[in-house]
Amino acid sequence: MNNRLHHPLWLHIPSVLALAAFTWVCASTPLPQRGPIHFALDGKADNWGSPLTVVVLVFALSVLFIGLAILICELWAREEQRKTFNPLSPIDDLVVGAMVAMGIEYLRLVADGGDTFPIPWLTVMVYAGTATIVAVVLEHLRPYRHFAHQLDRIDTHHIHDEVEHRVGNGQPLFYWESQNPRWMTVILVLTSVAMFAGSLASLPSDERWVSILLLVIGTLMLSLAGGIRTTVTRQEIAVRFGTPGFRVLHLKTSDVSDVELHEFSPLRDFGGYGIRQNREMKAYYLQGRKGVLLTTTEGKQHLLGSDSPDRLAAVVQAVTGVR
Repeated sequence: MNNRLHHPLWLHIPSVLALAAFTWVCASTPLPQRGPIHFALDGKADNWGSPLTVVVLVFALSVLFIGLAILICELWAREEQRKTFNPLSPIDDLVVGAMVAMGIEYLRLVADGGDTFPIPWLTVMVYAGTATIVAVVLEHLRPYRHFAHQLDRIDTHHIHDEVEHRVGNGQPLFYWESQNPRWMTVILVLTSVAMFAGSLASLPSDERWVSILLLVIGTLMLSLAGGIRTTVTRQEIAVRFGTPGFRVLHLKTSDVSDVELHEFSPLRDFGGYGIRQNREMKAYYLQGRKGVLLTTTEGKQHLLGSDSPDRLAAVVQAVTGVR
């Protein structure tokens, strides 16, 4: 894959400036060694500790969102066939702007010795709103850069013939492949760690349900780090997700009426990656722009993402007898 960035990094200037403003306020605000670090729903402090804990959390989450936005914008730019507005582009500016506004008001509260933290809606709207508006303008100014995709077909006749021979002779058959990109693993692990840290920070508070909820969400997200695995046997086609292998698709080979290669744009056509659905089909993928589209006898369509879509299509065609 071409490692050169196709989306300009200056799109993220608003979120970076917001984070810089938070860093400047942190450096210029004297913080006590101990202060409120968690608040109940009514805004009253229910847990105390070092304010640096909150500072580090805001900074780390901001960096995480900026990095995630860079990844999303790069994927969008590589999918474009012409200049289109990317509605996901301002997401880091909106989120980071809101977190920075909350963080700055928190620093003021701690410096003044307060223990009640009502949500500062006006400050949030100023920071997040300004950053988002500027981000939208920058997205409109973004130039289009063509990305040349490598979608070369490979010869799969020998694979089809071998599988067809096995099926015809009643020999056992088990084909499997997986999609597990590193970027997804990194995001899931970092997000899970943040959830676990939040769970520990919320543990001493009176609202234990928050700690339990964060722990459950973190554990669930970590379990998804195993990626997507597709298996094909004589009797069935299955897709499993995550380390535990949650089965998200199960089709009998006898129920498949059509098999074809299908090119798609993950963000434009489905709005992201993972298990997705639009008006026409349900999709299972974590990377790539080309998959195998299965149509059932009932007319339902399922798009299977694959790093080797030609090979997967040849195997499914041989097993189902569909050309």
